[in-house]
Amino acid sequence: MNKRLAVSVTTLVLPFVLATFLHDFSNVAMAEAPTKIHPSPDSTVASCGANFAIDIDIEMASDITGYQVYLSWDQTLMNLTDIAQGPFLSNNSMYETFFTCNNDSAEGILRVWEAQLAGNTLTAVEGNGTLFTITFLGTNVGQCSLDLHDTMLVLLTTPVSHSTRNGQVEIAGPDDVAVTTIVPYKNIVGQEYCMKTNVTVQNQGTNIETFSLTLAANLSEIETRNVIDLTSGTLLTLVFSWNTTSFVEGNYTLTAYAWPVPNETHISDNTLTCNTVRVTIPGDFNGDFKVGPADFALLSAAYGSTPEKPRWNANCDVDDDDKVGPYDFAILSADFGQHYP
Repeated sequence: MNKRLAVSVTTLVLPFVLATFLHDFSNVAMAEAPTKIHPSPDSTVASCGANFAIDIDIEMASDITGYQVYLSWDQTLMNLTDIAQGPFLSNNSMYETFFTCNNDSAEGILRVWEAQLAGNTLTAVEGNGTLFTITFLGTNVGQCSLDLHDTMLVLLTTPVSHSTRNGQVEIAGPDDVAVTTIVPYKNIVGQEYCMKTNVTVQNQGTNIETFSLTLAANLSEIETRNVIDLTSGTLLTLVFSWNTTSFVEGNYTLTAYAWPVPNETHISDNTLTCNTVRVTIPGDFNGDFKVGPADFALLSAAYGSTPEKPRWNANCDVDDDDKVGPYDFAILSADFGQHYP
């Protein structure tokens, strides 16, 4: 029977974990080896006072019957509260696996071992999966590395080459806002016309927050809106309208910026950019800075459509009224043959 053991379980000796064996082979790891052990996700942001889980995954494993993983972290920032056996070895083994761990709070090291109890080369496991899952409680604001060391993979008593990758953890305070998505309605807009853009923000902290949100094209501000009393965990989407009258033809990157709230420490996700939006001649629907037969073909294909229709092409909706119709055709006709520069 596979076992899930609490962190307080005393370290037990596995059949393959002998003192001399560990001394000789616990550091068998090669950078060029395709097999990798790493935290998942590689980077985690959690709230102070909240629990969060991290998987320790293995990728491209080639025939193993057991493993050893040691982990270290800054214990002033987070406490280990639970560890659960993962399915990679236990679910794929013909034989029962033995899973045990030891959390040495004095040294700040978690040691984990698992192995098949009666395995052989024919029962070895390969592929990708989760070795085990660890749960932490964030206790203080800060950043630290989740370090993997003294790792070992074995096929019976033969070491298996592998590499490791450390993880990063940030414990954020109760004040934390973020921009989660930025979605322009189109990627080509006629100069002097408007284009709508959806920007979604989230309160990822625990306090109710009021803050400003700015949308910019390159370095030029389009508009700043206020978000009032956004509650913890809530997502809010705001619709910005970009009037391109004062913007010359060219390529622009849209950037949304949530202004940090007081006491916010995690600000790397306060800024988000989207792919290039091209400001061009009205009626240029393919973005080549000229209005010609190719644009007429695009308009003809989308003519009469609205956003819910399969033929919809937002770039052909010059006046941004959610339909491709006579007015858009008139704009193309008026500028037909124009080019920039």
